[in-house]
Amino acid sequence: MTVRPALAILGLSFLAVLPRGATAQVHRTTETTRASFLFLDHELTIDVLADAPGVVRIIRGRPGRIEVSGSSSGGVVGFGLASRQFPELALTAVEAERVIYLVVVPEGTYVRLRLPDRDVAETLGALENAGTFEWGAPPRR
Repeated sequence: MTVRPALAILGLSFLAVLPRGATAQVHRTTETTRASFLFLDHELTIDVLADAPGVVRIIRGRPGRIEVSGSSSGGVVGFGLASRQFPELALTAVEAERVIYLVVVPEGTYVRLRLPDRDVAETLGALENAGTFEWGAPPRR
C-alpha cells in the first residue's frame, strides 16, 4: 500500500519536468501506401481528388498491371480503380499538407490525368516513357 503513493509522487514529479507544451504536441509522419490492380485496357483516366498540393509521377511497367504508391506529409493517401465506361484510377488524400504519387502503367497505355487546379486534362501518350505533373503550391523548404 505504501508503494502506490510513492509511484504517484514519482509520476507527478515526472510531469513537472516536462516542457509546458509537451502534452499537446502532434507528431506528423510520412507513410507510404501501395496497391496494385489488374488492368487489361489501353486507356486510363487518372483523377486526382486531393485538396493538398502535390506531384504525380507516371512511369511504364509490366503488362496487365497498374501499381500505385503514395505518401503524404501529415495525412492519409488512398486510391481506387473503377471501370464505368472507361477505366478510372482515383487518387485521393485526407488531411495532407502535400502528397506524392507514383503510378506505374503498362507500356502502350494512353493516360489522361485530371488535376485539381486545371480545367483541361494532362496526357501521357502511349509512346511516352514517363511524365511528372505538379499542382498547387510549391513544396515548402
